[in-house]
Amino acid sequence: MVLDQAQVDPSPAPQGFSLLGRALSSVTIPDTVTNTGDHAFFYCTSLRSFSMGSGVTSIGDYAFANCTSLTNAAIPDSVITIGSNTFSTYSSLTNVTLGTNLASIPDWAFSGCGKLRSITLPHSVTNIAADAFYNCTRLTSVSIPDSVASGPFSQKNRGLTLLPATRKLSASSMLID
Repeated sequence: MVLDQAQVDPSPAPQGFSLLGRALSSVTIPDTVTNTGDHAFFYCTSLRSFSMGSGVTSIGDYAFANCTSLTNAAIPDSVITIGSNTFSTYSSLTNVTLGTNLASIPDWAFSGCGKLRSITLPHSVTNIAADAFYNCTRLTSVSIPDSVASGPFSQKNRGLTLLPATRKLSASSMLID
């Protein structure tokens, strides 16, 4: 499915754009779209892939939450913000590529991504919320750039690779390697 601006309204669902639970296997978001909106693809359990045009600067809260068939996510360099719970809950994500202009990783952004093993954050990230990677049970490495200046991951951890001390990964359960 290829979306156009008329189909993508950045206001929250249900008033705006939402393909809640639709049986989509792939989505292409064109350059003319700047914001996915909240809940845009929430519970699209058949969604296996998506591509975003260079016009997208913001991905809304829960935009790809509960997309249980999604295994890879490539966030383009144009994206500056992602919302809370963007890829959360029962995700099959194994690989995430974050664009070079992403400013922060909000609460619960990747929570419940039980197949995600490692993630490298771009140097543009200045804040990582405490529960950004909560319950990522297979996550073994998070590369924290020196640019992280605020949030619980900034304390004594700049530039280090952190390993989870428990299966419920959060800022309070990290060990320095």
